[in-house]
Amino acid sequence: QFDLVFTCLPESAISRIYPPELVGPTKFVRMYTGYVTPTLRKLGYIDKDRTIDVGYRGSIQPLSFGRLAYEKRKIGDDVSGLLAGKDFSIDISSKWEDRLGVELWYDFLGSCKATLGVESGASIFDLDGKLNKRCREIELELGKFRLDANYAETYLDKLSDYEDNVSYKQISPRHFEAAATGTLQLMFPGDYSGIFQADRHYIPLERDYSNLSNVMAIVSDETKRKAITECAYEEIICNSDFWIETF
Repeated sequence: QFDLVFTCLPESAISRIYPPELVGPTKFVRMYTGYVTPTLRKLGYIDKDRTIDVGYRGSIQPLSFGRLAYEKRKIGDDVSGLLAGKDFSIDISSKWEDRLGVELWYDFLGSCKATLGVESGASIFDLDGKLNKRCREIELELGKFRLDANYAETYLDKLSDYEDNVSYKQISPRHFEAAATGTLQLMFPGDYSGIFQADRHYIPLERDYSNLSNVMAIVSDETKRKAITECAYEEIICNSDFWIETF
């Protein structure tokens, strides 16, 4: 008996998740996961001295959320390993204890030349109530959850028939936050809700990291880096279409 539901689901998926015969004449309004606030517009980190080449805070999500959620951790683990021992300053972690509160988070982003990013959301939806049983079976076979990549890849392979059964990829508030602090975003290619465009508002990082050297060359080039971050700031942060007041 809800009259109104705000959702991040695409129009085509709403009736699958909220069947009209179950929810009745509810009105659904699509929204983003976050918006540009007055606070973000006043941060003033654009010209800050940046001592960290690549900084990132990922998160460890349940594997039952699918590969999309796993990428939040994977991109950090992979890039951290690939840049280890090279002449770059990195501060990358997905541990919960390393996450940062509001002001510390903005200060951290403002200290980074670049940050990593992936689309937000989940790539698996439980549409028939059977996912939990499948996950229990996988854990009986593989053992309790472990952080190693081999465990995650094997687990996700066993859920492959569930992958992308509902399109739920979207921007995250952190994409707005990075743009507001003038931090270059190195992100896996994606749609990002049609807001962030590759090579204009962010640098695409291939999932096999084959272009990582070229990407890091841009990170080290202040002129090229600022061209992207200033474009993202002007076209996204200063665009009232994405402001909380508009929502």
